[in-house]
Amino acid sequence: MTINWPDSNLDDVSQAWRRKVEENLDFAARNATIAKSNSKAAQQGSAATRRALADANLSLADQQEQLAQAARVPAAPAEPSATSDAYFDEYGYPRATVFATSTQVDSDVDGLPLSIARYELFGRPNVAGESWVNVAEEPRTEGAPQLKALGLPAGMEWAFKIRAVSGTGVAGEFSAPVVLTLAKDTTPPPKPEPLTGTSRQGQVLLSWAGRTSTSASQPADFSHGEVLRYAAATGGTAVPVGRIDRVDTIVAPETAYNATFHYAVVAVDFSGNRSLESDRVPVTTKPTVDTDLIGRIIDGGNLKLDSIQAEVIKAGAITEEKISDAVNGKIDQALTDAGTASGVAVAASTAASTAQQKADSAKAAADAAQLDADAIKARGTDLITNGDAALGSLNFSQFTLEVGDQPTGTSGAFYAGTSTAVSRKLDEFVPIDPSKPLLASTWVKQVNPGVASRVYFALEPYDVDGLAIAVPQYSERAGTRTVLAAPLNPGDTVVQLASTAGWHNGSTPANSYLAVWNYVDGKGKKWAAGEYTRNLVVYANGAISGNTVTLPAPWSLPAAPAGTPVSNNAAGGSFMYAPGISAAVVPNASGEWTKLTATAPYQGVHLSTDGAATTSFPPATSQAKVLLLANYMVSGGTSKQLFAGVSLSEANAAQLRASQAKAAADAAQTTATAAQTAAGNAQTTANQAQETASGKSKTYRATTEPSGVGTAVEDTWEQWSSLGVGGKLLAFWRWSGDAWVKGTLDETYLPLVNIGSGTYGLMKGDRLEANTVSVEKLLVTDFQNYFNDPTFANPAGYAPWTPANGGLEKNGTGTQQGAYHASTSFPVTPGERFRFTVTRENVAGSVGTARVNLAFDGASAVVLMDLPTAGTFTAEREIPAGATAVRVGFFTLADMPSTTRVRVRDVRIRRMVAGELIVDGAITTRTLDALAVTTAKLEANAVTTAKIAAGAVTANEILANTITGDKLVINSITTREIAALAVTAGQLAANAVTADKILAGAVSTVKLDALAVTTDKLAANAVTVDKLDANAITAKHTITGALIRSSASGARTEMTNQGFRALNASNQELVRIGYGIATGMEVRNPATGTLVPLANAAFGLVSVANSDALVYNASVSAAGTQAAFTRHSSDTCTLTFTAVASVYIVDFSEAWTTAYSASSNAVVVPFVGLRINGTPATTAGHRINASPTRDLQAWQSDGSRRWVQARGGTRIDTTPGVTYVLDMDFSTFGVSNATGTQSVVLRDRYIAATPVFS
Repeated sequence: MTINWPDSNLDDVSQAWRRKVEENLDFAARNATIAKSNSKAAQQGSAATRRALADANLSLADQQEQLAQAARVPAAPAEPSATSDAYFDEYGYPRATVFATSTQVDSDVDGLPLSIARYELFGRPNVAGESWVNVAEEPRTEGAPQLKALGLPAGMEWAFKIRAVSGTGVAGEFSAPVVLTLAKDTTPPPKPEPLTGTSRQGQVLLSWAGRTSTSASQPADFSHGEVLRYAAATGGTAVPVGRIDRVDTIVAPETAYNATFHYAVVAVDFSGNRSLESDRVPVTTKPTVDTDLIGRIIDGGNLKLDSIQAEVIKAGAITEEKISDAVNGKIDQALTDAGTASGVAVAASTAASTAQQKADSAKAAADAAQLDADAIKARGTDLITNGDAALGSLNFSQFTLEVGDQPTGTSGAFYAGTSTAVSRKLDEFVPIDPSKPLLASTWVKQVNPGVASRVYFALEPYDVDGLAIAVPQYSERAGTRTVLAAPLNPGDTVVQLASTAGWHNGSTPANSYLAVWNYVDGKGKKWAAGEYTRNLVVYANGAISGNTVTLPAPWSLPAAPAGTPVSNNAAGGSFMYAPGISAAVVPNASGEWTKLTATAPYQGVHLSTDGAATTSFPPATSQAKVLLLANYMVSGGTSKQLFAGVSLSEANAAQLRASQAKAAADAAQTTATAAQTAAGNAQTTANQAQETASGKSKTYRATTEPSGVGTAVEDTWEQWSSLGVGGKLLAFWRWSGDAWVKGTLDETYLPLVNIGSGTYGLMKGDRLEANTVSVEKLLVTDFQNYFNDPTFANPAGYAPWTPANGGLEKNGTGTQQGAYHASTSFPVTPGERFRFTVTRENVAGSVGTARVNLAFDGASAVVLMDLPTAGTFTAEREIPAGATAVRVGFFTLADMPSTTRVRVRDVRIRRMVAGELIVDGAITTRTLDALAVTTAKLEANAVTTAKIAAGAVTANEILANTITGDKLVINSITTREIAALAVTAGQLAANAVTADKILAGAVSTVKLDALAVTTDKLAANAVTVDKLDANAITAKHTITGALIRSSASGARTEMTNQGFRALNASNQELVRIGYGIATGMEVRNPATGTLVPLANAAFGLVSVANSDALVYNASVSAAGTQAAFTRHSSDTCTLTFTAVASVYIVDFSEAWTTAYSASSNAVVVPFVGLRINGTPATTAGHRINASPTRDLQAWQSDGSRRWVQARGGTRIDTTPGVTYVLDMDFSTFGVSNATGTQSVVLRDRYIAATPVFS
């Protein structure tokens, strides 16, 4: 039988029903054939046979009817109507809800009544080729169907259609589709609060607290801020600086020294809406050396001629910017009066008979005058400036400086300012070279002993543009790399990929990053796929259909051609925690300072494409911020912790070995302490037992010797130092039946005492025989915590758990619920064993089980351990074959009700490794005790020169006077064999080094200490201008704030920060430039002896005509009426400019009005203006007064005249040779409160032009 089905585009369920219906209809056809055969047989058989066959035919008919009912297809509903609303999901991303309705379906396609079970809503992006997806279902109710779909991408155009499903499960025909643009958020974020800006060491640091201008929190859909730079406080063109996150600090690039820029921030939400700009803040880039401070110190009032000598000039104080071109020719005179030389310099000066030698001496003096910035303390070899607090709070502005309680060798301590868990960043960036091992350390102290708390030391990586590097920008989910199947351009809403195999299409935004690997940083470097990209977005749940990804908003990042690599990236913890200072417990018993040192260095490039960087840096790392995390509580109470000696420095091999040995020793100490505690607990239990198991003898415990009598033979009396925990057994006695007999321990059994059973004190080195502890006796483990985010700093990465109070919190739901978290992924190798430790705390209630699971390679999951009650739980797991990475998942099970809320915290994952302390090359001379290797330990002739490394034997290894002259070959020691600085003045006889012993040119500036050559070491007139290299003193050495003059008296020139002047021998000023003079220069008039400023006429103003205007009269006879003035065309001012084009201000002023009246009246002239070449200057800026209603007004109260003056101006951009004709223009006037005829007289007093320098 053949059926014409209504829609060939059926889903899998409908296709299955179609096949079933066709089978049923075929079965019905066979039944009809059987029924026909039965009827024929009934006609030929007996009555009983006929009845039986008739019943069979009725049964077949019933079956056929049922099959026919099952095959009926519901009719199509009418075209639906649909609306949508926008909302934000729990992560702040914009989503849309669709409400759709249509007509009720009660029949099949033939119009026959049919029972309907439910309605289904299908939707898809309104783009050709997209697949229809079931987005909502609702059971049939009375009336029109109402369907609701959640979680759709906001702002996109979608199509929707509805169908009914019968009670037998047959899907009906679809309605006609309706097209709807989904609602989207169009509300911009509120205006943000301004940035705060500071400048340190030549950098501009911009910080933002992430709040609105009213100090409120940003909305839930806030995405990021965009920083803009302007040249002025108002107006101008914005220059993008970079992206800033909530509560963040960035470095503004390309800021020149002493340049002032104005910075603002715009808040942007996930829908792309932009807020108003914040108020602008000015920041001036301060140079590394404060030249103004130098200028204030080196001031003309503080100096006198010949008072500046070489030894008082710090190296580097004279820089290009500090020397003016006006004094370059006077340098030789300033250097002529230097002193004489002595010491080593005397010998050099004695031998300096040639011009070259004199030049060398002058060069040495110049080199001695170079200094970079002694006023700023150098950080030395440490990457952290001021880690010892020697410079106060410098670099630690987020901390409070406390002085008086700090470890030896430091100048103060840093307090985070709160007693709750908090993270604080240091101000400066530290430069990162991934090839060098960087070892972190810090001193810590628990100020309030008895409170157990933890600390963390972490780095946050930044790129070359000063942008923080987040995990999704380099961590792609394994196996998801593909390419664009079509170009991706700004404005596109759909990304077409070659494949989406392995891509996440669920409800976890942390796993839903689409990353395009075509990023080019601010320095022009294009990063390769898998290294670094900032061109990425988070797509919505269900956004993947086939090989396309629907974007939540139009693509606004750089275009990418087809074939560009793309991957699905995941989030994770961005902080890199130092092993050994990650969740490190601060000793809380004595309140003493403790030094924490990382057990492994930061080094290398993070090459894994799946997971967050830990101790190796993301590929784009150029610099990093240091973070200190304080007060991460283990037990209750408030905590105050101090930090001091904060350090991050390049580590050598010895430091690494020492750090690792220290970690092993700490672990051994912890184990010993635990064993001692366990032994004490066992002793307490023993103290509580008063009878032996047999019940026939007793054991008496006391602090005294025996007294009284025993109750049975073999009773025991034990004498203890105390009966409390920790008491020591002093002696014991047994009851013989007559007396207490003191017992002893046979000496032959003392060596058999198991040292592991001892409870007296700790096992220290002085209790061990030398050379009896070998590698196999030590516990060696990997102290790195492989749980990447122990502080749970990535809230979006742990849904449905919520980071809070240093852990993850969640209520039970009555069903098993949880997730595997991408941020916890770390690489593993099959066969490795790991120990996992997790603490459960009950926040509310205590019923139910929490569970920790592991997922290998994001797929195969195993139960690690259950957490049935509050407490700390430990489990071990071996990594199975084929696994390369593991993720951790936290769950609540079905036995936990919603009234129970639990917290998991203190997650620690340690690799269990074999003991191997000594590896090839690990034993060097530095790791051996002094005199540990003697000649008795060496075979004869075992040590030859071939066995000694170059440079291994130095003077420190040779006994005094061991090598004498007879041990040396003649001429075997030359200057090449002598280490630099090995021969000092103390090794030379007096007068042993004379001028004839010094090669010409041997004593150069690099051989002399800074400031070694001072003016008293130089011969008179030894330094002349011919001793200075050409351009040796250049504009690089500028002095600001000082008085620079050609001589102290007489005819001379002088330059200060106010200007330049020339004086004659009589100390009279001849010329001054600057000094606030309007035209820039004043010249002495020989006739009057006064300084005369440069005239305006010098700048091209040929003529200025003043005029006294005609008088205009007008009258009105009633209040509120107006009279008109005509154009004032007969009184003009003609200006001609012959110089180059300039800008001038033209003032027109003193338009006067007077009213004649016996009573008080107001006279109003709405407009008095200017005409240029006959054209009215009508803009508000060209009027005398900008007010539209009361430009001029005169009040008359006593019958006398009153004059009112107003002024205004306009600007003319002049052209040479053009003549400008200016005249006044008056408009209508009016009066109020008039009782009779009113008169007004107006006139202009003058029109004048004044040049403005521009």
